[in-house]
Amino acid sequence: MFGYFGFSPFNGLLKGRQNSLSFILRREGFFRHHLIDFRLQHESNQGDYIFQSKLPFPNGYQWYLFDSGLRQSIKYKFPLFYPDWEAPFAVTFLKRIPGRVFTDYVNLNFSSPMIAIGVGITFELAGFFDIKFPLSITSNFYYNPKSGKNGIQLEFE
Repeated sequence: MFGYFGFSPFNGLLKGRQNSLSFILRREGFFRHHLIDFRLQHESNQGDYIFQSKLPFPNGYQWYLFDSGLRQSIKYKFPLFYPDWEAPFAVTFLKRIPGRVFTDYVNLNFSSPMIAIGVGITFELAGFFDIKFPLSITSNFYYNPKSGKNGIQLEFE
């Protein structure tokens, strides 16, 4: 569980306040090395919008300012391949390729709910020019049932 409270002190030109609360639950999936990721987030903003939002919108929706919002997200992650492949000249190393199935639901105070469902594939890379931290690049194919819109969106984790 994560909480955030921000406000503008000292009577400046901009006066704003933001409260955010996130609940994250990760559990083992139906098979070995599978993962269920459930997230519930709430955020409220008052006054001037001077704080970056902690509430991500579903794939395929344009972000805009809001006063109050609630997000529910479920991801099911599972392994696909373990290629252990090294690119030429040791540029990078492809460690594994997991897949995912997801659904996102966001309800803001002044709009109809935003819903996205989809599938994704993640490329877990490591060792860019001997830099040891990993980089995950996910390509998500999403579908928005309310609008009928679909597409592909990249996500960096």
